[in-house]
Amino acid sequence: MPALNTFSASGGGAFESASVGAGFVTEAGKQDMPLPETMAMTGHHSVATVMGYFRSESSLTSKASRMLDQE
Repeated sequence: MPALNTFSASGGGAFESASVGAGFVTEAGKQDMPLPETMAMTGHHSVATVMGYFRSESSLTSKASRMLDQE
């Protein structure tokens, strides 16, 4: 993910670029951003690849996804 790799590398955070990419692609989908615009931002040329980063709403609200939440 060329565009997002630059972002995550410059941020110096503990997140992997795939994690940042998944968050970006998922949020873009939730906000109805057109897929071509999302692909332009991520640098993907394949719909199948960019869709691999998308996390469905059910996976975001599942019990497993909240295992590390602080109470």
